[in-house]
Amino acid sequence: MPDLMGLESLAPEEIEALKAALAARENPPPDPIQVMASVVEMLLDKVQYLCDQVDKIQEDFYGKMIGGIQDLYSANMRTMGLKGFGDKYGSLLSPFADQFKTTFGDDLMEKAYDYLEALKGEEGYTDEIGDGKMKELAEQIKGRLAPAAVSVSVEKAGPGTADEGPADGITPDIEDEISRMKKREEARAKARKGA
Repeated sequence: MPDLMGLESLAPEEIEALKAALAARENPPPDPIQVMASVVEMLLDKVQYLCDQVDKIQEDFYGKMIGGIQDLYSANMRTMGLKGFGDKYGSLLSPFADQFKTTFGDDLMEKAYDYLEALKGEEGYTDEIGDGKMKELAEQIKGRLAPAAVSVSVEKAGPGTADEGPADGITPDIEDEISRMKKREEARAKARKGA
């Protein structure tokens, strides 16, 4: 058994060294792997935070800023395209614009512009083909709207009028063309939503 009374004979430096040794024995040093794991976990949290910030900046930049600029550009190009279209084909189609709007609820110039733009995307398109299609479209619209105008005027003539006006003038070819126009418009609408 050690002599406890001999502790009093130790120098103060020796007593401090003994205390340090006893403290180290009671509180062992932390496990280096646990220390490393906590540091790595803290770094991963910081990296995740930075990744989230970069994602937000990227979303704001590409989604809102660039997307907004692209939308503005597309709207501007459409406006300019409609103006040029109106200058070129306005005299051909504008006589039917009001009645078309009343009958179908759509803007004739915009619909015709979209139709011509869809044609431009097809193989073998030329300006001559576009001009021919616009003249053909004007004739189809004229044939479709003219009977409606006659029918309206006959209805206004009063009761007892037996004549209901001529046939609507829509041939199967015209119906097919209108169906193709509607499908192209639906496809463009889907493409605009997806873009």
